[in-house]
Amino acid sequence: MSDLDVDVDPSIRPFTFSVPDEDIALLKQKLKLTRFPDELEDCGWDYGAPLADVKRISEFWAEGFDFGKWEKEINGLPNYVTEVEVEGFGEVEVHFLWWRSEVRAAVPLVFVHGCEYQDLIMHYQAIIREESNRSGASRFQEITGR
Repeated sequence: MSDLDVDVDPSIRPFTFSVPDEDIALLKQKLKLTRFPDELEDCGWDYGAPLADVKRISEFWAEGFDFGKWEKEINGLPNYVTEVEVEGFGEVEVHFLWWRSEVRAAVPLVFVHGCEYQDLIMHYQAIIREESNRSGASRFQEITGR
């Protein structure tokens, strides 16, 4: 056991992101078979996303998104899960990224986000690398929640 493993809650477990190929194929098939409604004229965003945007996004997920690339990218990060007690909901499994510092008394630094997950993760990694390069070892325990 390394010094970094001391005092770690045993309910914190490594996590590997994996989507079965059959699920991806089914998603792509459903997207290709989608029957889009007519659009009201001159309503902009008043009644939801414009039809052209929805069609463009649907086509991207069906044809342009590289699921394997992002699965590999996500799994290259330090992924973990644990359960958190949420009032009214019981235990909820929470996924997070945890860059552990070699500094024993490192301060926990939690990044919380709401959307644009992949762009933020790359931004956080840049911050963490810069901070580590400046000090030789990160003085923080970086934790990114999802």
